[in-house]
Amino acid sequence: MPTLHRPSYGTRALAPTGAVMRCASWRRLPYAQVMAAQNRVPTGHVDASVQCLLFDGHEGQHFGLVDSLEYGPALWARWLEASAELVELPDCAETGPPPDPAGCCLFTGHAERHTWEASCW
Repeated sequence: MPTLHRPSYGTRALAPTGAVMRCASWRRLPYAQVMAAQNRVPTGHVDASVQCLLFDGHEGQHFGLVDSLEYGPALWARWLEASAELVELPDCAETGPPPDPAGCCLFTGHAERHTWEASCW
């Protein structure tokens, strides 16, 4: 069985075939946004840096998961250039095919594929 190469900070996630699966864009959140996020999430702690969870080669804005909220949506960082903003987005409700349908780990309305469509997301 091929080995999955786990990324280190700032590198791309690679599939066993060597194909890039996840966007390589990272964003360090400003201190004020980290503090605001910590006040909104149930754990009371968030990482100051987030990686875009969309697939490599996507167009437009980047989205990094900050944390799940108590009920319903999740808190995401959204950025295009230098600045990021915190946004609440509902979970994607799409699931994979039977017999073991996996849920998508992204948000409603995301671009391109669902996470269950990639064997090594």
